Amino acid sequence: MNWLAMWTSRDSVKAAMAASFGVLMLTGMYNDDNSFSDDGYLETIRETMQQIDLIKLIINKFPDDLQLALSSREATEAFRRGKIASMIGIEGLHQIGNSFSVLRSYYDLGVRYATLTHNHNNAFADSACRPLAVSAILIIRRDRMIDLSHTSEATCLDVLGLTKAPENSGIIMITFVPEFVSSDPENSSYEHVLEHIMYVGKLIGYDHIGIGSDFDGIPKAVTGLEDVSMMPRLAAGLLEREVKESDVRKILGYNLLRVMEAVEAAADVGYAKDKDIPLDQVKPLWEDAFRRRISALYPNAQPIEFD
Repeated sequence: MNWLAMWTSRDSVKAAMAASFGVLMLTGMYNDDNSFSDDGYLETIRETMQQIDLIKLIINKFPDDLQLALSSREATEAFRRGKIASMIGIEGLHQIGNSFSVLRSYYDLGVRYATLTHNHNNAFADSACRPLAVSAILIIRRDRMIDLSHTSEATCLDVLGLTKAPENSGIIMITFVPEFVSSDPENSSYEHVLEHIMYVGKLIGYDHIGIGSDFDGIPKAVTGLEDVSMMPRLAAGLLEREVKESDVRKILGYNLLRVMEAVEAAADVGYAKDKDIPLDQVKPLWEDAFRRRISALYPNAQPIEFD
């Protein structure tokens, strides 16, 4: 059977994307001196906010093709409408500028998953989780997926010790980065990607594989998978290697949906009751003398306490 012809006849890109995500990952600038000072991250936060705004503008510009997905249910809804389910994530906690308030605000703006580190250290994680990372993970795990790309084995183990879902059903995202796919990057091709998928599938099962192409982060992907229009070729290649169509659909998106659903369920049932969620120390707006004056005028006023 000509699997490639079958998949490309289903309206090319939409056919493949109907079972996968249009993932949009933000990176931002780094603090190269490892000082992790608040002032050093102001530009990073500004750039992240601009990128979030740009993503939403693009989605609104092409409503027939794109749909913002804030949950697994909304992603499934987009698939059924023949649209690309567009999600927003941040790639490295340097993007929160050392602020738990910023991390929470990103969620309100649509960020649904976070990578702990990118290619530089931050105040929360590097070769292993820093103490502050525990606080950040407590926030992220409540309602977001945690991406462990770019992190060490020690960091991964720390995160697994703090999270509850999914227990043993996470996913490994297979990349299209030539240097990671083959020892001969210049000659890397989609065949190498297929070999990676087949190897992992035989090792731990196809229920634990997803696609992390990195299209938005590299100048060139492997030959034969240069952009999303080539995704039908990936699906066809797997089918030709006798991977079941149900497994191919899982790899292209449904495994990620399952993980997302598990995270959402855990947030609804357990994490919402957490009492150890950290807060920023917000700088007082008024000087002490003015505050004392107001306290005298309103002696019965009580400070607000957060659990």
